[in-house]
Amino acid sequence: MSAIGSMLGGAFMAPIFFAFLGLVPIVLLLYILKLRRSDVVIPCTMLWMKSLQDLTANAPFQRLRKNLLLLLQILILLLLVIGLSRPFVAAEGARGSNLCVIIDASASMQTIEEGGPRLELAKQKAFDLVDQLERGDHMMVISFGKSADVRCELTDDRSRLRRAIRGISASDTRSNIRDVMLIVRSLAPNDRDRPSVVSDLEMYLLSDGRLTDLDELGALSMNVNYVKIGETKDNAGIVAFNVRGAETAPDKEGLSPIDGAGPQGGRQCFLLVHNESDRPRATTIS
Repeated sequence: MSAIGSMLGGAFMAPIFFAFLGLVPIVLLLYILKLRRSDVVIPCTMLWMKSLQDLTANAPFQRLRKNLLLLLQILILLLLVIGLSRPFVAAEGARGSNLCVIIDASASMQTIEEGGPRLELAKQKAFDLVDQLERGDHMMVISFGKSADVRCELTDDRSRLRRAIRGISASDTRSNIRDVMLIVRSLAPNDRDRPSVVSDLEMYLLSDGRLTDLDELGALSMNVNYVKIGETKDNAGIVAFNVRGAETAPDKEGLSPIDGAGPQGGRQCFLLVHNESDRPRATTIS
């Protein structure tokens, strides 16, 4: 019986229960022995006709005959043993991919393109990646501007991923991808001595390329798929804004305590406007 268990150990989680197959000879012995039987009322005698013929025999043992009831009892015993042994089929399942979608949400992503703001175009690209997920694939969503924000951890829930992407909004800040790289390195470090939390992590960067710390991305030895968002350069906007001074009332001569502030109060506004186009343009700053 131990040989049977070792032979079947790869297909059954509990092969020890095959020891119950030792009950099969006992069942056969019950049909060979001539035992005294008592009268019992049964609803049908179809399965017992062979047994009724044995009532007239006197020998302690008899020749084993074909008996449907015996076959059914052995079959039930075999099914019980197989069920207790917990059979399984060893099959290699399909290995899914692990995707990390990184969406740029800095100020430059507010640029208006032909199809809408760049951020909305990036979201649509991210939605397309969600729709392309196959069974076993997982995706996480990270947005970044001045800092990185994990919008959704690795999951195969498409509805949750779409909600996370839909909730991303642009900020009036520069891009800082360094925080994103720190998050990615924590999941899949470059150090061989440190095991990866996520194996085979594939990155998709959706950005217009206006990254102030692009060197941080180049230092990451991972598969990064860059999807450029936006084509137009005919765009201008405020890239820096600062206010100095305090709001105070002017003196009798109409001058503020702050030199050069003028008669309208004590605040000064400093703006930096960037023109993306190579041609000069006249526009209104608001």
